[in-house]
Amino acid sequence: MYTFSLILTTLISLTSAKSIYSRHSDPVSPATFGLIALRSASPIHFGSIDASGYAFYIGKETVSYCPEQVGDACPPGNQTIITYFNGTASMDVLVPGGQRVFVAPNGALGYTVPHSSAIPEGALTEGFVYEPPQSENTVGYFSFTGCGATGFLACPCGQEPGVYQIFANVRGAHLGNDCLGFNAGTYGYEGIAAWEYT
Repeated sequence: MYTFSLILTTLISLTSAKSIYSRHSDPVSPATFGLIALRSASPIHFGSIDASGYAFYIGKETVSYCPEQVGDACPPGNQTIITYFNGTASMDVLVPGGQRVFVAPNGALGYTVPHSSAIPEGALTEGFVYEPPQSENTVGYFSFTGCGATGFLACPCGQEPGVYQIFANVRGAHLGNDCLGFNAGTYGYEGIAAWEYT
């Protein structure tokens, strides 16, 4: 019971949404959510997965931008939120053209720069999977199965203690032995999260 209470408290503190579960359980409807790492007895357990420098990390703050002329209409920009639809994922943004999420050939999870649909050569934009929560008291799951991937890895950034970059565990990727496999749990979010992520 204590573990469940701790999970529930952590999820509520991570989101301003009224509900911790996604309301989009229909597989043909978009689902919008934030991500946390789930790996018991590890330094990444319950770590928020955030966008920074066109990559995803645990241990870094979300980095976003909104033009000055947008003024009070700027979304909060303080959480990393993803929209999933039909095997693809994108950032939950207002910027024209959006920002697609991809897996680079080395497995790095990334997202496109604003105003450009360019992705690295050989990167994959399909193969994402979303499993909605089964009830209000559970989390959903987000994963990647393209290119023979078996989930996600958090790999330490050598010069930045406590910071881990997120990779898909794709077949043939040569990542360090100190990377930690984990499940990506989801928590629901309502509204637009950012103008753009940088």
